Amino acid sequence: MVTQQFFPMSSTTLSPARRKVLYVDDEKLSLKYFQEIVCEEFDVLTAHSAEEGWSVVEQDPEAVAIVVDLPIHQ
Repeated sequence: MVTQQFFPMSSTTLSPARRKVLYVDDEKLSLKYFQEIVCEEFDVLTAHSAEEGWSVVEQDPEAVAIVVDLPIHQ
């Protein structure tokens, strides 16, 4: 998986019974903290860019939620 090179899954393993969440953010610490917070309830997939996120969706379309951190331009 593309995302596992940044933050390997926690001690939980991917399970067909668990729902998957994809979180896309260019901040590595945000990816790490998000994963730590929700990994007890969800299998967490992370991507560092929109391109990586799209690649994850193409490889694993079963993600039930996709969270994207969008830049806010003023």
